Amino acid sequence: LAAQATALQLLSRCAVLLGEDGAAANHAETGRRLAHDLGLRSLEARCLEVLGVVRGRQGDVKQSAWLLRRSLHLLHALGDTPGQGRLLGRAGNLLERLEEYPQALLFYRAGLAQLPAARPVTAAVQVGLARTLHQLGEYAESQELAAQALAAHHDAVVALGVVVRGGTPHFDYVCSAATDGLTRVAVTSGIPIGFGLLTCD
Repeated sequence: LAAQATALQLLSRCAVLLGEDGAAANHAETGRRLAHDLGLRSLEARCLEVLGVVRGRQGDVKQSAWLLRRSLHLLHALGDTPGQGRLLGRAGNLLERLEEYPQALLFYRAGLAQLPAARPVTAAVQVGLARTLHQLGEYAESQELAAQALAAHHDAVVALGVVVRGGTPHFDYVCSAATDGLTRVAVTSGIPIGFGLLTCD
């Protein structure tokens, strides 16, 4: 039965990747019930996560948030810190799609704090955080995070951007922060960073 529950959870994840939300929900719900009955809490949390993702894609935000919260509660009880980080990143993504950027920012930051460095899921959360920061007008930090995520999985990174001078000293702060952030990424990652920031009047 445990193997059957695991297989159902894997089938549900494959169905999500293929965009088959109906099949994903059916497999995940069946797997969740079986895992719950067998006391396999980690597997139950994974199935709840799949259900939350499917409900979010279908536009049922309340149900999605409730399922992700239940999964997070189980992962917390199990002490699965990377699992919690991954799940917080998913919640951040859901909030970002709803254009709730301040809340998305909190979830992305909390998720990133719990994830190990240099993992694909960590890079995905970093990119989500960078998009959210960009939407909130934090361009320099956004650029630095995006470069960190890329540097973890590529041989080189080229950062391109433009800053246009306005009537405030904000121009100087943005240019300085972008330069400092990308330099920090290059030094800490050991990956060459091409820096193409146009500063225009």
